[in-house]
Amino acid sequence: MDKFRHIKDFFIKYKWRYMLGIFVLLFVDGLQLITPKLLGLLTDALLVQALTMHQIYLYAFLIIIIAVFIAVFRFIWRMLIIGAS
Repeated sequence: MDKFRHIKDFFIKYKWRYMLGIFVLLFVDGLQLITPKLLGLLTDALLVQALTMHQIYLYAFLIIIIAVFIAVFRFIWRMLIIGAS
């Protein structure tokens, strides 16, 4: 721990940026778990032939929206954590 005493003040100064960055990072990781679940639901509906074109468009729209949110929030956490350093 003695090695970190030189950067202790730096961490204290930017602790809120780091904490917010870690929170956003965890949020992005949670979002990344939704896409495989949606694809699983889509595959299950496809196997029982209970899928309409409306549902396919809905799943595609949700996956695209989630991908956009992932990209935006990934940029934000990188700016918060890496930008603080």
